Amino acid sequence: MRGIERGCNVMTVPKIIEDLQRKLDEAMEADDSPYIRIEDAADILGCHPDSLRKIIYNGTCPFGVGFAGNKAINGFSKIPKLPFYYWMTGQTGANITYEKRNGGGGTIHQPFSL
Repeated sequence: MRGIERGCNVMTVPKIIEDLQRKLDEAMEADDSPYIRIEDAADILGCHPDSLRKIIYNGTCPFGVGFAGNKAINGFSKIPKLPFYYWMTGQTGANITYEKRNGGGGTIHQPFSL
């Protein structure tokens, strides 16, 4: 465990938290894809990949997108890295801005939120 200073106090970070942060960081940096693999996300969350797919298909997953499919179309599920990372770390993204071009060619700065 390592200590983190907070004012006058030192907070000790449990090993499990360090391990989860390391797994999350490794999954985020595994490739250049904007999506994390379902299997990697399930491993971090401690669940079966099919269970994670199911909640994505049901629309109850706060960070995943997908469609269960039907007889004519195969289903899919994807987890964008940014919302997953924010969800795992408790961040909102409210302090991040991006540029969006409007029809007149000007730049609009809007807060990014999930």
